[in-house]
Amino acid sequence: MKLSEYKNYIINKYGETGWKDYKSTYAYYIYSLTEEGQKRKLQEDGEVIRLIKNPSEEMQLIAVKQNSGVIRYIENPTEKVQMEAVIRNPSVIYDINNPCEKAQILAVKQDPYVIIDIKNPCEKALQEAIRKVDFYFYGMHLLKHLENDLKEE
Repeated sequence: MKLSEYKNYIINKYGETGWKDYKSTYAYYIYSLTEEGQKRKLQEDGEVIRLIKNPSEEMQLIAVKQNSGVIRYIENPTEKVQMEAVIRNPSVIYDINNPCEKAQILAVKQDPYVIIDIKNPCEKALQEAIRKVDFYFYGMHLLKHLENDLKEE
């Protein structure tokens, strides 16, 4: 749908005043900015990424540098963006759908316990977590990621 179609919908449903009110929202303000303006806003508040359609990799990097947790709002972040977010806070790995191998390994190197909630961790990240966990009791959280080949009773 195009903005002009949405505008017509709002005007038909709520009148010109509705459109005027809509144009005064923060979301519309961000939407209306140039890319450079959006980048400036991202430097102030990474959460603005939620309001930007198809943000460039540069915009994504600005956002996660400002607030690593906003990676949850980025669809398919690039490897570079994932790495930047994880460097700043390894627990954001939970918020990345299908994190790349490098990001998984980096997160686990910083905090081996993040392996607990990584869906389908790669083998290298799992091995890194096993090496880093400092007490076998804490290793019980790793069991869900291990194939049982012992066949013990």
